[in-house]
Amino acid sequence: MDDVDPAAAPTELRDRTAIADVLAAFCERVDEYDIAGLDAVFTADCATDYGPGRGGPVSGLAAVQARIARGQAEFRRTHHQLGQSRVRLDGDTAAATTYVTATHEHRDGARSRVHLRYLDRLRRTPAGWRIAARTVAVTVVEGMPGTAWVWVPRGEPEPAGGVDAAVRRFLGAVESRDPDAVAACFTVDARYANVPHPPAVGPAAIRAVFARILARCERVRWDVVSTASDGDRAWLERVDRFWIDGREYAIECNGVYIVDPARGLLAEVRDYVDLATWRERLGDVLDRPGPPR
Repeated sequence: MDDVDPAAAPTELRDRTAIADVLAAFCERVDEYDIAGLDAVFTADCATDYGPGRGGPVSGLAAVQARIARGQAEFRRTHHQLGQSRVRLDGDTAAATTYVTATHEHRDGARSRVHLRYLDRLRRTPAGWRIAARTVAVTVVEGMPGTAWVWVPRGEPEPAGGVDAAVRRFLGAVESRDPDAVAACFTVDARYANVPHPPAVGPAAIRAVFARILARCERVRWDVVSTASDGDRAWLERVDRFWIDGREYAIECNGVYIVDPARGLLAEVRDYVDLATWRERLGDVLDRPGPPR
């Protein structure tokens, strides 16, 4: 109710209360198997979609009532409990997202429970607020095996052994200038190649490659310009920045990363750098003795 005109607030409160009453009335009618009473809940031209396993899309009040009657006839008793409801008013229409827990006692005595959301569009009619359209999306289902549902989309956390996590860990180790942390990012038989140079094989050899560079740097930052991944592989376009003796050196690089997903460690890294650019920009700076620290 942010930014509501104070003069309009009483009307909005009445509308929200009326919409809450309609949503609650639906639960009462269904739990009492009062199918005829649903004409006080839905508009005459209503449409619903409870998912492919519960009747799919249905249009018109009579058809919606018939579908609900068929679905509810499977149960001896039901209990529909509403949770939080978010209502967005727009004049004579509204949208509502309402959490629901529906508990069912089947006719064979078994019980099931479905946690879902009602995604409703409502309309003000001469008889009051009514549901004009309802879509159902589920979050958790207990029982009712074999029923096809429409699920609420939910993201997945990145697997601990995923390629993106392994690459981020490696980049962080490089930027920390800790060669031991860099070596710990690799499998025991890993290969690191700064193409076209021969690869370093194994954590100890890889540590030696990075120790030489990192020991000369006061600071390191590898900026990722673009990235792509597929399965256990990732491709990164980078700008590698090294601060040596108070001066910044920036080198463009493309890296290919292959991860052992079972261990979440890098199995192979191939970095491609233009050697002419490397020599032009860094010269022999890595071979010069650094100032005392």
